[in-house]
Amino acid sequence: CRVGDDGAQLLCEGLINHESESALRVLDLGWNCIHDAGATQLAEMIKVNGSLQVLTLASNGIGNAGAQALAGALPINEELTKLDLTGNQIQNLGAVKLAEAICDDKCSLQTLKWEDNLRMTDIGRHRLEAAFRCREAKATWLGRILRQIETRRYMKDINQKLGDEELICICRHLGIHRPNLPYVKFKGPDISNRGIECLAKMVISQNCIPLKRLYLQNTHMGDRGAAAISQALLHNQHMTTLSLSSCEITDEGASFLSNIIRRNPKLERLDLTNNRIGDSGAQKLFQAICDDPRHPTMTSLNLSHNNLTDASLCMMVSFEPLRTVLLGENALTDYGALDLAKISMNSPNLRILQIPGNRMTKKGTQALNMFLPQDTVFTSGDQRPA
Repeated sequence: CRVGDDGAQLLCEGLINHESESALRVLDLGWNCIHDAGATQLAEMIKVNGSLQVLTLASNGIGNAGAQALAGALPINEELTKLDLTGNQIQNLGAVKLAEAICDDKCSLQTLKWEDNLRMTDIGRHRLEAAFRCREAKATWLGRILRQIETRRYMKDINQKLGDEELICICRHLGIHRPNLPYVKFKGPDISNRGIECLAKMVISQNCIPLKRLYLQNTHMGDRGAAAISQALLHNQHMTTLSLSSCEITDEGASFLSNIIRRNPKLERLDLTNNRIGDSGAQKLFQAICDDPRHPTMTSLNLSHNNLTDASLCMMVSFEPLRTVLLGENALTDYGALDLAKISMNSPNLRILQIPGNRMTKKGTQALNMFLPQDTVFTSGDQRPA
């Protein structure tokens, strides 16, 4: 005999009506043809049940709606510690809702089984795994950081590699407690555009902390993350340094950033090291900084370790107002060296120019060096022989 959705409803009504008399600790409803409707009824029961600790719903037909209902009940129930959803029909959306519930400080769940939900992809599974890692981190290093924000109104440099869940948790605390932080550094390959969008919305655009310097390193934020930060900077006039190194930004992301450069007069330093920016992206950045009207405060641009060729410089006349230009580890040749020489002649404030690791010969770098302003520190590295 299978319980089904109707049977699940009757069971829940009985448990709710006799909740004060019930001492039920374990409820196994596996293989009972329970779908979203039945799972929703069970979620309502969980919200008011004060004794149930283990609930097994394996091998039913529960989908996203049922998973979402159960997720909504988890932060309310303080007793349930184990939930088995193995072998259902939960997809990524349901996994996301469950992950969000697990990250809630009020959730007491210790074990969640989600294997063999065949319609769930690696995206959903990763979100669930990351949620439990975040829970574990809250008991150790992440918990210490959150307490620093709450009690001391500051945050030490974070040496651990973050994921989206940890970053979102930190951003929420920054938004609530508003510590006096002039700079923050976040890094981690598990940070995606989702975590960066939260940082942009909760911290940068809200001006909840006096953030002047932002350093993001080794993330998967990509162009969507660059777009989120650019949009947030429309509402932030404190930022002077923006470093987005190894963040998978392409020409599209560089275009977003160039638009905000024109509209943010406070920005002084932009570091885009080790991304995937090509000629068109570099041209837009140079134009935003150096074309009339020139940017009033920008002094440093780092485009090292990207995909720049000689074409990135062909439309340039001057590096003004830049004092530091870093173009190492790209694909510039001697033709690019000639363009740099012409540009440098019109850049009297240029103080540092670095181009190591390009495709210039020694002859090309020597010719360039002849035309640099007298006080410019020039680094060419080991170039190919002429």
